[in-house]
Amino acid sequence: MFSRFFIERPIFATVVSLIIVIAGLVAM
Repeated sequence: MFSRFFIERPIFATVVSLIIVIAGLVAM
């Protein structure tokens, strides 16, 4: 379900992944 959601919305998936990466860097 989630994979299909991201495949249909690549831009949203990119934004979410960037937020996760930035949050990880801040956490370090």
